[in-house]
Amino acid sequence: MYWEEDFVGGGADDVINPYLTKLNGMVKAMDPYRLTTLRKYYPGWDIVDAFSPSIWAGWYGGAYNQYQAALEHAMEKYPAFLHMEYGGSSHVGRHTETPVSADGLQDAQVSVAEAVNQAVVKSVAKDSDWNESYIVDLFDWHLNVSESLPNFAGNAQWAFKDFGTPLRPENPIPYINMKGLVDRNGNPKDAYYVFASYWSTDPMCWIESHTWTHRSGPKEGRDVTVYCNTSEAELFLNGDSLGRKTKQPNVVPAGGLVWKVPFVEGDNQLHVNGLNDDHIVASDTLAVNYLIGNNGDFDHIRLTISTVDKDKYMIHAEARDASGNRVLDYAERAYFFNIGDNGQLVENHGTPTQSSTIEMANGYAAIEFELGDYPSTIEFRTQNIKGVYVEVPGKQE
Repeated sequence: MYWEEDFVGGGADDVINPYLTKLNGMVKAMDPYRLTTLRKYYPGWDIVDAFSPSIWAGWYGGAYNQYQAALEHAMEKYPAFLHMEYGGSSHVGRHTETPVSADGLQDAQVSVAEAVNQAVVKSVAKDSDWNESYIVDLFDWHLNVSESLPNFAGNAQWAFKDFGTPLRPENPIPYINMKGLVDRNGNPKDAYYVFASYWSTDPMCWIESHTWTHRSGPKEGRDVTVYCNTSEAELFLNGDSLGRKTKQPNVVPAGGLVWKVPFVEGDNQLHVNGLNDDHIVASDTLAVNYLIGNNGDFDHIRLTISTVDKDKYMIHAEARDASGNRVLDYAERAYFFNIGDNGQLVENHGTPTQSSTIEMANGYAAIEFELGDYPSTIEFRTQNIKGVYVEVPGKQE
């Protein structure tokens, strides 16, 4: 009810409000005990029983550190208030050591409301790369506020699962709304584990992140965040303890479970134990390839294959520099093609490994391939790369 008008006068309050009043009356006649609700259409907030303004702190407008003030303002203004819709989009596998901070983008829209015409405002939604590192921070902040704010009735994140939409052809996965905590196959994205650290009834620990397998930085290492719902956690690097930390209420990120990790060059093994009353009740492990310094400029794409099951392979595309290091900032839109008529790409599913058109994430993309009877050739392209090829065996080989 609060988008741009489809026709002249289509958004006139003096037309919409009487109709809204009529609808509200019809509902009350059918069920006088159920509350009626409305979101975002401000001229009609007092016609229904409960109202939610648009609050997208840190995504469509403003910064996520404005969330508490926005909730407090709404609680004062609207007698019955429930916050519907918050969150943001994330592209699986895309990470950064320097996500947008709690203060938001410089010169971005100050208001946390979703603008009617989003094209004319600067926001994280429109002017960032949708990395998972930022979304993890945003949800941690939002949950910390909503779980501790006195008298706050509650909120609903939008949306639990990625879904198809005709409105998003240029998204990292085309035509997919990527605000889900899980992908379209139900596989958890990073944000899922933030919610689990607040709400799971079973003990859990998760190292951020299982798709952040290649990192780079100074010899002193990088911060690693661990999300647990246990009272304490102990992190290990290559078998050596980096110390035990106590989870602190109302501290973000992750209740203070952040360690400075002195990665060694090359392969590293992280392991965390979550503890309650000195007993290990949860654990997680992550392998990380670390480059001291920074990768060089993009040089080539390396295509490899691995077995998924007896009838399916995974095609891996990795952007590398001349020394063979992954180029972590490589984010070109990638295209996979099956050359010939044997086997088929698993495509058009809108998931990270079942999309033949997808943006690279930290220099990596992959797609599943169902084997044919005979060998097949897979081609990889971008706007600037006119063809890289790998052969996949057939079932009869």
